[in-house]
Amino acid sequence: MDRLEISKLRLRCEIGFSSHEIGKLQDIVVSLVLHVDCRRAGVSDRVEDTVNYRTITKAIINHIDGKQFNLIEKIAEDIAQICIVIYGISRVRVTVDKPSALRFVDNVSIQIRRSSADYPQPVVYLSLGSNIEPSKNIKAALSLLKTRTCVVSTSKAFRTPPFGYDKQAEFLNIAVKVITTYNPFEFKSIVIGDIESALGRVRDPGNKNGPRTIDIDISFWGDFIICNNNVCKNGATSKCDQESTPLQIPDTDSLKRPHVIVPLADLSPSYLHPVTQEPLSSIAQHLTKKDDFRKAFDTVDIYS
Repeated sequence: MDRLEISKLRLRCEIGFSSHEIGKLQDIVVSLVLHVDCRRAGVSDRVEDTVNYRTITKAIINHIDGKQFNLIEKIAEDIAQICIVIYGISRVRVTVDKPSALRFVDNVSIQIRRSSADYPQPVVYLSLGSNIEPSKNIKAALSLLKTRTCVVSTSKAFRTPPFGYDKQAEFLNIAVKVITTYNPFEFKSIVIGDIESALGRVRDPGNKNGPRTIDIDISFWGDFIICNNNVCKNGATSKCDQESTPLQIPDTDSLKRPHVIVPLADLSPSYLHPVTQEPLSSIAQHLTKKDDFRKAFDTVDIYS
């Protein structure tokens, strides 16, 4: 296997949890070794036949530069997941240096080696909504998600009217793309359950469409189709031995509700719905009856 090396990518982010580090940008240095097969590109001389290291580097910069992390271990793990799950690299070695992390020490570094076997789960799409202090709670939910997953990207925040119960405030809805090592049943009970509990989510058995601090749903789990714990992929069906509440993935609302599909389509317009095999942009156009589906709802800047 050939090796593509990206050496000493210099970034600045908030890194650390000590009082003198919080809120301050610090330098880190990232180096990668990507195990790839360069034979086809070596013959064709075409960039399409090799790994586009510029694209990978830009993705790492966007994920880390100016962001907040406690540990360099988290940064290294996120980078490995992005390389393998998003860009299909079979194996990767990631080194993250934190210069001057300690007095009398030139550098502290972490080096990890990961392969596709370490990340068996596919890319996951989540739908988040809130109409109780929505900006605050969605930002808090994102912060908590980042401690449990690798958050790859987020959609714009769309202001949407309430559905099913009109006597309540408007919602903010976003979609989030994440990478996780949990399976979908664990993700729902552990990650989503903990975050909704931490943010005070209360379910009213008499009004399932009532106000909520946060609502998190799994919209897509790669190209898996999960119905009542039956898992289907590539035509194969198996029964998962889970005692949790049965899952329905893809979320059926992704084919019915504009407030669900518009953020998802904003995030990944060309992604094919696992059931219909339609691009999300086409589904959003159909449900909103607008060619520019993003104009179906006003947007709110919650990320500044």
